[in-house]
Amino acid sequence: MTQHREGRAAATRQRVLQIARGLYYAGGYDNVSLQAIADQLHISKPALFYHFKNKQELFYEMLLSVLEQLHEIFASASRQEALSTQQILRQIMLRLADEPSFDMARFMRQEYTLLSPEQQQQVGKAWRAKLLDIVHSILERGIARGELRPHNSLMASYMFLHVCLLLPQLGHQVHDSLREMQRNERIDTLLDLFIHGLYQAPT
Repeated sequence: MTQHREGRAAATRQRVLQIARGLYYAGGYDNVSLQAIADQLHISKPALFYHFKNKQELFYEMLLSVLEQLHEIFASASRQEALSTQQILRQIMLRLADEPSFDMARFMRQEYTLLSPEQQQQVGKAWRAKLLDIVHSILERGIARGELRPHNSLMASYMFLHVCLLLPQLGHQVHDSLREMQRNERIDTLLDLFIHGLYQAPT
């Protein structure tokens, strides 16, 4: 009986996070209404507090769940060692371009200050472990293979993640010439700039 109750509680908790992500994606932090979540689950608002003591805790857990989703994208691409470094990075970018939670993650970063200092620290640790460290290992492997020139791979890892933040933005609120580019063309252009840069050696 206890295991059954715990299983139901865990399922409800995941359902709360799923609904909260949808509300957040539709309208930002202010749109995440505890009452709206309770109504969708057909439970009382006090019953919701059994799973999350307040909105801040819900937002924190939601951030961690988004990072977990993104981690699987990065990890699955990294495991394909038969691909070149550029192909692995391209796979990550293609997946992120189609992943609503990635766009959500970009918005969430702007509301980072809503978390407590301890929660901010934990989210930062998760971001490094689940995303940054994987990109770092991909680039280090590329150097070892001779596919990339020796460079500060940690700094380059930060750069790649920030390049990825451009992916959701390229479909709107940009110059017309960028908006007209096809999805794969935009990704290939960003990746080419990241891998090869702008410099051309004099002939």
